Amino acid sequence: MSTFRIKDLRFRSIKLLFVILVALTSVQLNAQEKRPKRQTAIFLEVLGQSLTVLSLNLETDIQRKWRFLDSSRLRTVVSIGYGDYRLANTQNPGFNIPIGVNIITNKHSNHHFEGGLGLGVNKSYGAVRKNNGFYRVLVSGRLGYRYQKPEGGLLFRAAFTPPLFVHYFYDNRPKGGWNLQDLDLFFHIIGVSVGYSF
Repeated sequence: MSTFRIKDLRFRSIKLLFVILVALTSVQLNAQEKRPKRQTAIFLEVLGQSLTVLSLNLETDIQRKWRFLDSSRLRTVVSIGYGDYRLANTQNPGFNIPIGVNIITNKHSNHHFEGGLGLGVNKSYGAVRKNNGFYRVLVSGRLGYRYQKPEGGLLFRAAFTPPLFVHYFYDNRPKGGWNLQDLDLFFHIIGVSVGYSF
């Protein structure tokens, strides 16, 4: 009799343990399905926040919940890139490092609106390095359209990227503010990006 009770108790315990494991697995799978996929993207940007005409960029999601925004429909992404002046002008060698933070709407859709800020650190060595180079720091905005599927694939962006602030650090003389060299920024008020997300 006692042996039967012990075996019966063992069977019930194993059965209860099995039910708990199935329930926990089900909860875990549901949580994974509801959690949006974290995406990484590689893209080329023409003009826009790429002060060297063309830049190669890497972008990734950050898990950020904003108190004043609906985080269930929004994604926050950060990006960093590199561009080289020699791709467009061999007489003025230099490079640019664009950094961006953007908020993207409709994260479960293919079509999105995105807005954010970009910081560009731009180094120009001057014409054939004749001691007239400079560093330029530029802050710019971004308002635009973005095509990107939730599961990844083709990425396309077109945006209005107006310059908001610029400051120079010259190699041979201190000077700040806007000047004639900033006329090239007029062409950077629009940016187009093409890449791949995964």
